[in-house]
Amino acid sequence: MARKSTTDWLEAGLEALCDGGPARLTIDGLATQLGVTKGSFYHHFANIDDFKARLLVYWEDEFTQRIIARSEEAVAASSEREVAASSDEAERDPVAIMDRIAYLALERGNDPEVAIRAWAQYDADAQAVLERVDERRLSYGQALFTAITGDPDRALVQVQLLYTMLIGSDYLRPPLGRDQTRRVYEEFMRLCGLR
Repeated sequence: MARKSTTDWLEAGLEALCDGGPARLTIDGLATQLGVTKGSFYHHFANIDDFKARLLVYWEDEFTQRIIARSEEAVAASSEREVAASSDEAERDPVAIMDRIAYLALERGNDPEVAIRAWAQYDADAQAVLERVDERRLSYGQALFTAITGDPDRALVQVQLLYTMLIGSDYLRPPLGRDQTRRVYEEFMRLCGLR
């Protein structure tokens, strides 16, 4: 039986959360899902409440902070290559960063997003993390749109519209799915004059 890392447990937690909500977040269930003993759980977590708290932070980091950081890094690396080829000074490209964020978020999938939002309806800890994530994403998006438009008020409305659209795509029945959500994103960017 291979030893499982903290990340393995947290990824299993996200999967269980997506499959059946927070009721599926049990030590027995997660151990069975991973094919390990319950003792392995206690190597990484103090108890189930510790696990749930760390799961929320993990989701926040993986689905917000890392996506933003990876997007900025990818665009910066691309800009550096272009600068080396053209001898011009690199500028931060907010449209390219938004495109990269949308690509990475859609690749990762929105199932955890839907599950966390459902959990936050009745759990104060999940709600607090979700509010922090929404604030971070909206303020970051507003900064990107402000860099494009020069108008923070307009930028706020644009990012609220985009965010609502992307989050809402998974609440339709049936959900839009990855490909259609990409098309909706592209049309939004075209309507904003960014294509």
